[in-house]
Parts: sequence; structure tokens; C-alpha cells
Amino acid sequence: MTTDTPQVPAFRQGKCPYCAAPISMHQAIHPGHCGAQNCFEVHIIKGAAKRRAERAQDYSNKITAVRQQMSGRLAESDVIAVVPHQDGALAPLPEDRLAAFCAHLDRIIALAFDTEQQSTPARDSGSAPPVPPALAAAGCSACQGSCCRQGGGETHAFLTASSLRAVMESAPQIDAVTLRAEYLAALPERSVEGSCVYHGLGGCTLRRDRRANNCNSFFCYELNQMAIVLGDAVAGPVILAGVDQGQARKLLTFTSDSGAATCTKEPEL
Repeated sequence: MTTDTPQVPAFRQGKCPYCAAPISMHQAIHPGHCGAQNCFEVHIIKGAAKRRAERAQDYSNKITAVRQQMSGRLAESDVIAVVPHQDGALAPLPEDRLAAFCAHLDRIIALAFDTEQQSTPARDSGSAPPVPPALAAAGCSACQGSCCRQGGGETHAFLTASSLRAVMESAPQIDAVTLRAEYLAALPERSVEGSCVYHGLGGCTLRRDRRANNCNSFFCYELNQMAIVLGDAVAGPVILAGVDQGQARKLLTFTSDSGAATCTKEPEL
């Protein structure tokens, strides 16, 4: 009696999509090319371009979703820009998070006042926003601080010893005790749960020249994409939609002549 042995199909050797060199099955799966330096660089460039295209399409899809959600309430001619949105609950800072922040603050203050540490250049004034500053501020108002919930700011507020040295450079007379008291006094009574310790009801409760550099210089993808999509339309009214989970949660109408945003249209949730 004979037993049939399953036949394993012969492997068809593939080719690198960039240089057409033969590649193994393993290479075809990962990294997806032959591994040569030139092909690796092309793979990275193409991957980055694909990611940019996907994000741009996602931005466009969100605008379409806002138009559909607000059908009948927005005109076709209305210019729409989208930003993220968060609406986390406000609560007193939990003791464990306050203790963790205080420990972090004490550590970086000690480092900042350590005379053996290298001196730090003056605080970076930050890059210019990709859209007019007033429009960027309005976009942040529609967002309500999604970026503040990223990167662990709930225990360190993104502050470093370098942040404090920049403060010390602008205020040479300040001492460690005064600096510590100033940062603690700026903590709000109630902050957004799961966000930066300084994320209060009206935004950041820490004065701008005391914040970490990246807090003053960071502009999210949506603000940068807004500049690309709006172009010359920035001169007219812009509907700014704060979007979360595919739905507009907050709408502001920005007018460039007044340089201000007003909450004239509220989404029906």
C-alpha cells in the first residue's frame, strides 16, 4: 500500500521591484526588495510618498464627512479646514500624577542649576506657523489641545533641564526655589484627564515663555495640510472643524478681516 506524499510547489523566484535583481521568498516578504543601498533608499522614499498621499486623502475624506454631517447647514462654497479635537473631562490632578510631576520638576531644576552642566543657547523662538498666526490659533481653539495629550505630558509637561535653562537665561535673577514655586503655582485646579498637567479649561495655564520649546514650535499635520489645501482661500471665511472619530465636534468660523474666530455654527451630534 502506498501513501501519497503532498507535493510542495516549487518556489518561483521573484524580482526586486526597483532593480529587477532576483530575490528570495524571504526578501519578497521583508523588506520587499533586494536590500541594495540604492533600492533601500528608493523603498524609503516611495514609502514616505505613499504615507503622505494616504494622510492627504484622509484629510480630504474628513472634509467630505463634515460636509455630509452638516448637509443643509453649510453652503457648497464654504471653505472647510479640519483639525483634530479632544473634549476630555476636567478633574483635579490625581495625587500620583502630581507627585510624579513634582519629582520630574525637582530633577530638572537640579540639572538646570548644576554649574557643571553645559550652558544652553537662548530659547528657540519657534518656527512660523504654516498659516497666518491668527488662523493657527483658531485651529488650535477648534482642536482644544489634542497634541497636549501626546507623549506623556501628563507627568512631565514636556519640560526639560534645557527648558529651564532658557528661562534662567531670560531671568538671571531667578533662583531654584522661586522657579519651582512659579511652575507649581501655574498648575490648574482642574486639568484635562490623561493630558498635560497644565491643560486646563481654557488651554495651557503655563505662560508661553515658561513652556517647553516644542510646545511653542510644534504644528500638527492638519495645520500644515490646511496651508496646502486652503491656498489663497485663507483670504476669505474658513469653517474650522474639530473632528474626532469621523465626526465634527466643534465648528468655528474664521474671518481674516477681523483675525478672529466665532462659534457661529454648532454641529448637531
